[in-house]
Amino acid sequence: MWDLAERLSEDDIHKIALSYEAGELRRDIAARYEISVSSVGRLLRKRRVERDEMA
Repeated sequence: MWDLAERLSEDDIHKIALSYEAGELRRDIAARYEISVSSVGRLLRKRRVERDEMA
C-alpha cells in the first residue's frame, strides 16, 4: 500500500484544497485522484482547509 505522500504531489494536494474550498464534494475529489473519501478528509484536516460558507 502506498502512502498518500508518495501518490500525491504538493501541487495535487494544493489543487484538492482549492477544489474543496470552491465547493466541490469530497467524493468527487476522491474519484478524480483515485483515493478514498476519508483520505481526502484527512488531507483537508491536516491542512486545516475549510469551505467558505459564503460561496
